[in-house]
Amino acid sequence: MSESKNIKIIQTVASGGTAVLFKAVQTSLDRVVAVKRLHQHLTDDENFTRRFILEAKAAASLDHENIVHVIDFGSEGGCYQMVMEYVEGESLGDILERWRPIKSDVALAIVYQICLGLEHAHAKGIVHRDIKPGNIMITEYGRVKITDFGLAKLTQAATSQTAANSILGTPLYMSPEQAFGESVDQRSDLFSLGTVLYELLSGKQPFASENYMGVIQNIIHKEIPTVSEINPDVPVEVEAIASKALAKDRENRFQSAREFRESIEDYLGVLRLSELSESLRVLLGNPTSTQVLHKAATDSGIRRKKRSPWGAAALLAFALVAAGSVVAVLNPTVRERLGIAVGQEKNPQLTTDNHAADVADPASYLSDFVASIEETPPPEPVVRKVIDTIISHETTQETVYVEVKPEPVPDKTEEPEPPKEKPAPKVRLGYLSINARPSAEIYVDGVYKGDTPPPLSLKLTSGDHKIECRHPRYEGYAENLKITTGELSRREITLKKLKGIISLATQEGAELYVDGVLIGSTPLLKPIELDAGPHMLTLKKEGFYTWNSNVTVEPKKVLPLRITLSPKY
Repeated sequence: MSESKNIKIIQTVASGGTAVLFKAVQTSLDRVVAVKRLHQHLTDDENFTRRFILEAKAAASLDHENIVHVIDFGSEGGCYQMVMEYVEGESLGDILERWRPIKSDVALAIVYQICLGLEHAHAKGIVHRDIKPGNIMITEYGRVKITDFGLAKLTQAATSQTAANSILGTPLYMSPEQAFGESVDQRSDLFSLGTVLYELLSGKQPFASENYMGVIQNIIHKEIPTVSEINPDVPVEVEAIASKALAKDRENRFQSAREFRESIEDYLGVLRLSELSESLRVLLGNPTSTQVLHKAATDSGIRRKKRSPWGAAALLAFALVAAGSVVAVLNPTVRERLGIAVGQEKNPQLTTDNHAADVADPASYLSDFVASIEETPPPEPVVRKVIDTIISHETTQETVYVEVKPEPVPDKTEEPEPPKEKPAPKVRLGYLSINARPSAEIYVDGVYKGDTPPPLSLKLTSGDHKIECRHPRYEGYAENLKITTGELSRREITLKKLKGIISLATQEGAELYVDGVLIGSTPLLKPIELDAGPHMLTLKKEGFYTWNSNVTVEPKKVLPLRITLSPKY
């Protein structure tokens, strides 16, 4: 495995039929990146290398928070590789292995962010052609990102596509026109996204079959059941969105990603979408913080985490031992639910299978725990509350964390307790709605609060706060803001893109194009100022071979280029 001087490979993340994905460090900037390398044995295959280069060029032209950003592209040791941002998170395909179906509001929030990314790509004339759960990432911050533009078609390029090339893609998520081998446009991506939405809502892939041809026939001819027939909890409005996206005739589908996106906005509203986007991180296998799923979400098929046997055992022991006469008056149904048999009130044993199986020695553990609290039983109302909590916990199967501190019985001979201190005054709160475009990390008083868009809705204590918007390729924004109790402050911020400079030296009379736009003929009168980020440079001069290259302009830096064009003989 070869490495460049600037890229240090850390580990292999995944390997597919055409390429290997590595986690690596870009040593010049000391940041973690992803490196995608075409398999060595494919570098001599013109078809594969062409597709790989096309992916790099397509992705490099995109700059959007819902699309994985390409940092660099080139060849190392005769092997093509692409350097991309490293996404901390999971693919939607991995998430569906654990949770299906997904609650309709959450599913729409995921599809909404995908629409935003596709809207940007389609505006650049790029059709992805392989939208599927495996090519959708959800980050640890709840951001949804599209990856893998390996089949992307540059619709503005003057290239011819054969039927064999057009049918490339993952069969289960192809559009009918793609399955037919016809030319595709942006509406093909929307059909594929509709298939993803159907799977999120129903938990089933609509066109699955035992073989490839069966899948193709299902996509072209099969009338699939509506999502509500499989999952009755899906609202009729959501079903209508999914059905329109899956229309076999592309003229009857959403005609643009924007139209698809706006249909979701009309149903959920921008504020609800913002709330849902912030909570998407709960779908990950290893969330960075404790997450709460409301009962409506768990009812939709999302699996619950296994309850801690230690917490449940401690609660049960505490209630049984300390309750005294309270346990004695429980009716038989409640006794049975708590696992208390007649005669066991003073010598409880943990007999519930799902707890005992997870504790090495539950009887010993409970015995020690009971001994530690027998001398200082809590007041009866506390015991009643604990027992009620356990009953509710066993009924709803929702995780409950209860902290009960035993209160010592006061000695009547002691002096009366001094009057309790007055409770601390309530914290006064105000509200902030903040959005920065094209995207930014939001900090309040130096603490990270999330990414925008969509807008963040924050509760802040009354008083002065410093808000900051940060993006590596845009000028930062900072403001001192006063929050007033009970009032909502709004901020809509547009960041200015940072600039860099290219200094070019080449033969006289060469035409310079940047991203396909003619800048002028050399020698240029002054250095070229460009937005920071990737750009495609082209030099043309009659009698010389055309020169093309992808370059990355660093913010506030000068990139010197000295190009010698090769003459034609």
